[in-house]
Parts: sequence; structure tokens; C-alpha cells
Amino acid sequence: MNKCMISWSCTVFRVQLPADVDLTAGDLLRRDFTMNALFYDPAKEEVLDLTGMGVDDINRKVVRAIGVPEVRFAEDPVRMLRALKMVAQFDFSLDDSTENALFASLPQLM
Repeated sequence: MNKCMISWSCTVFRVQLPADVDLTAGDLLRRDFTMNALFYDPAKEEVLDLTGMGVDDINRKVVRAIGVPEVRFAEDPVRMLRALKMVAQFDFSLDDSTENALFASLPQLM
């Protein structure tokens, strides 16, 4: 396994959900970037990567929006700032579609 010198944080669900609610897939796929859509299953001691790209993107140091980047940035323009922060703070790069959408969407921050 690759050693990655990047800190991580954990989001804890603070409510009790009915057993038939599948919050995992729905919640993770609404997140902004592939690296932020990883789920750790402590019982199985494994990482669940529903996008199929999150772990690889971290290892390759790439920031990639989930779904259509223009839609993600329109939902929350602050996501553009988070993307740029990851680029600057961790020496990541933007994937092409995320970068193009980010520059096209910058007026939303005004």
C-alpha cells in the first residue's frame, strides 16, 4: 500500500437511521470531489470507493469533481475554492474537466 503524507478527517453520522436507508451511496456521491467520497468500513477494515477513482486520485494527487463539474460548482461555488486549496496545500493538480469547469465557473464567486 502506498504511504500518503496527507492528513484526513472523518465525518460521523450523528443520527440514528432506519435500517432500510442507504445513506452511504447517496451521501458519498453528492460530495464534491472523488477524494472526499471515500467510506471506511471499520468492521471490514476496508475503504469503499464508490466513484472508483478516489483512491487513485489521491495516489496520483489529482482533484476531480464527482459527476459534471459545472453542476457541482453551481450547487456550491465555494467548492472551487476548496479545489484550489487542495492544489496549493497538497501540491495536487486539477483533472482537465474539473479545471475547465472551474475557470468557466469563476464568475459565480463574484
